[in-house]
Amino acid sequence: MKRILHLIVATALLVVAPFAQAQELGSPAPALSIDQWIKGGPVNVAPGDKVYVVEFWATWCPPCRKSIPHLTELQKKFKDKGVVVVGVSREGADEVRPFVEDKGAEMDYAVATDKDGETSAKYMDAFKQEGIPAAFVVDKQGKIVWVGHPMDGLDLVVEEVVNGTYSVEKTKAREAKREEMRGAAMKINEALQAQDKEKLSAASEAFFTNYPDEGDMLNQVAWILLTHDNKELHNYPLALKISKAAVEATKWKNYAAVDTYARALFETGDVKGAIETQEKAVASATDEEDKAELQEALDKYKKAAAEKV
Repeated sequence: MKRILHLIVATALLVVAPFAQAQELGSPAPALSIDQWIKGGPVNVAPGDKVYVVEFWATWCPPCRKSIPHLTELQKKFKDKGVVVVGVSREGADEVRPFVEDKGAEMDYAVATDKDGETSAKYMDAFKQEGIPAAFVVDKQGKIVWVGHPMDGLDLVVEEVVNGTYSVEKTKAREAKREEMRGAAMKINEALQAQDKEKLSAASEAFFTNYPDEGDMLNQVAWILLTHDNKELHNYPLALKISKAAVEATKWKNYAAVDTYARALFETGDVKGAIETQEKAVASATDEEDKAELQEALDKYKKAAAEKV
């Protein structure tokens, strides 16, 4: 989970990637070129009564493995509304099949292997997507209307596409906003590289002021202020304010953000609040590894509370 992300986060996740695409959102979705259907399928991505989520992944990719339970829940949630999730890997069937069989019900959506990289070229390369996992949402008109990380707002996009309330124009406007956010994120990175607490706090405060609804990004900023390897950069009061905004922006549905808020409460002396908040994080975690890590933090807070008595 994010506990292992400190300077890596600052130099990667906080540098908001430019929305560079060769293809435009709203372009027709290419047909899938499949070597073998490992689970489910065949699936024909075309205009009709279905909404498709085409995700590119690999068995060796840790973030991809983290996304699997999420995609399974997404498929279950929207199956009756005509949503079809397809995971496409460029690996061979000999690698993918045992992995999928081992996952069983945890990976409960269609899975296929790419045919000589043709599907990846038509989707990933066309939209200049260099990293996996990457998900593409195809609406009932057979058009690609969203591209992004499957853990970054995919649920909301699918729900809006299903309900007919999704807007490609709004998505483009949001991506333009992300371009603006890059500058603010770079200031945080520069302060980190300079190991300057004053500049880091000022840049973090500015980011919070300008982007109070960007829950996922605020969570990462707060985590840096709480846990950076250089403890002289820590700013617990500011982290508390920012992490609280993060959980409110994500409506308490992002257990990583809830975990960060609990940590901030603990570091600022509210052990009882930390325990109550961390219990919510543990209860909402969907990944077993994450849940175990969250439980470890909860145990730490409870031990501290017991020692105070």
